[in-house]
Amino acid sequence: MQKIAYDALKREPKYANADYTELWELFILSKHTHPTIKLWASKLVKGELLDYSGDPLLDFSITNFLDRISYKNPKTKLKLAK
Repeated sequence: MQKIAYDALKREPKYANADYTELWELFILSKHTHPTIKLWASKLVKGELLDYSGDPLLDFSITNFLDRISYKNPKTKLKLAK
């Protein structure tokens, strides 16, 4: 049986053979500070399915991230009492 290796340098992620890798990264991510990352990683470690209706390759792209940051309303400054 031929061992299939993960290739992180593939241009298209779906051809990187990530489904043949060890899942040690998920154990580290299950201790992450971001609540969504922690929840999703914990569910995957337990073998549970994620309920996400979007497209993660589009929703979590750098373009989408920068759009959200650039169009976010700035916080108002608190007035200091004299």
